[in-house]
Parts: sequence; C-alpha cells; structure tokens
Amino acid sequence: LSKAGIRQKGFGILVEGYFDFGQVYQAGFPVVASCGTALTPQQVQQLHRFASKVVLSFDPDTAGQGAAAKSSELFVADGFDVNVAELPTGQDPDVFIRSQGASGYGERLKHSKPYLEYLLDRVAMVHNLRTSEGRARFVDEVLPIVGRIPDRTRQELFVKEVAARALVSE
Repeated sequence: LSKAGIRQKGFGILVEGYFDFGQVYQAGFPVVASCGTALTPQQVQQLHRFASKVVLSFDPDTAGQGAAAKSSELFVADGFDVNVAELPTGQDPDVFIRSQGASGYGERLKHSKPYLEYLLDRVAMVHNLRTSEGRARFVDEVLPIVGRIPDRTRQELFVKEVAARALVSE
C-alpha cells in the first residue's frame, strides 16, 4: 500500500502495529509497520529498494524505545539515514494523530532527531555526565555502536559527539 508514497516522499515511517499503520496511512504519510515482530535484515533491504531514509515512530514506552534502538541499528548498518520521531508519554502514533491531527504528527516528523543524537540523549539520561564514573559508563555503553556505523565519516562524527558529551578526548 505504501510503496508509491515512500518512493514519492523519499522516506518511510516505521511504526509498530496495525492501528498505528492504519491511522498514519489514513493521515497521508508513507508508512510501514513491523506489527509487533522483530525487524529483519531482509525487511530493511526491501524498504531500501524504495527509499534511503526512515523515520521511526514507535510507542514512547520502554518496549517501543528498545525496538527503536534495535531497528535503528539494522537500518544504519544498511546505510539508511535514520531519524526518530518522539511522541508524548502514553501516546502511540494512532492516539497522537486522533488527538493532534495529521498536521501535529507532521510537525513531530519534521522535528524528528537523527538516530545517533536520539541514542546519545537516551543513554545520557541514564548516566550522570557530571561525574567521571557516569561519563565513563556513558562512553562504555555507546562506543560499541561506532563499529556498526558503516560510513567512516559518520563514525568520526559520532566519536566527536560522544567525546564532547562525555568531556573526554576523542
């Protein structure tokens, strides 16, 4: 259903479930859904035939954010530009569009964060970056991601951002 829209817009939105898919699709956005299953490399490659950018729009709960992190890594490894659209607590895409409308959802998409920035923000919230121990744990947690970034330039930019946030040398 979404192939033509994804091609035309140059990106696809990935949501979790059927209701999210239906509401986002009816609102006129190019959307696909994982439908509660783990995303596979084959699905990522299939989407890559239609676009090279994806915006993840998962539930803001712990499970949804974990799925966003895992999905992002698959997309990044396949060379996608990945953004994450953040929604208010307790609102999945279906509920958000019903309460805020398509234009409100469009604004969330427009202000979506690049995946690596989103990831760093999420990990930074768990560790106290004002202490040396917190900064060390932050670096330990995000550094393994560098090896999974296929583009050397993006790797270096990510390392610079990690170093800046942790107040350590590259």
